[in-house]
Amino acid sequence: AYAHELESARGSRIVHRDVSPQNVMVSTSGEVKLMDFGIARFSTEETNSNMIKGKLQYMPPEQLARQTREPTIDLFAVGGILHELLDGKRFRGNVTHDVLLGMAIRGESPPLGVTVPEQLARVRKGLLEPDPSKRIGSAREALSLLYDWPGYRNASMKLEDLVRRYV
Repeated sequence: AYAHELESARGSRIVHRDVSPQNVMVSTSGEVKLMDFGIARFSTEETNSNMIKGKLQYMPPEQLARQTREPTIDLFAVGGILHELLDGKRFRGNVTHDVLLGMAIRGESPPLGVTVPEQLARVRKGLLEPDPSKRIGSAREALSLLYDWPGYRNASMKLEDLVRRYV
């Protein structure tokens, strides 16, 4: 939410373009941090590369079409991470490269292998919507939906204890 809402003097927002579990860290104070903004761009910037950057496993269809100006590409990837947290399995995992590419092109997500509360399932589905115009539109909106879930709790102190135990 912070990166997407921070605006430059020209009104441009930051789009990370490579959100994945490898780029999410937990600080020693229990805060979740997004790292490695190496391929991030302002939403007003054009990219000249013929290469598609980011991890295919977490890409929405529009990123493969080089439409990387909207923060919703990051939100799709967050949906992939949420899927992993709920399911305990890698998002779009254990498939061949060709199958993975097809899933990304079509915006397909694997079904959850576990039953989760309906509100969490709706957030996951809203983040993983293949059509970016129908996807949850902001990180703040996704957080609001999570905060409204009766089972929500702030676990930062437990995360802090866990990190300090192993760091």
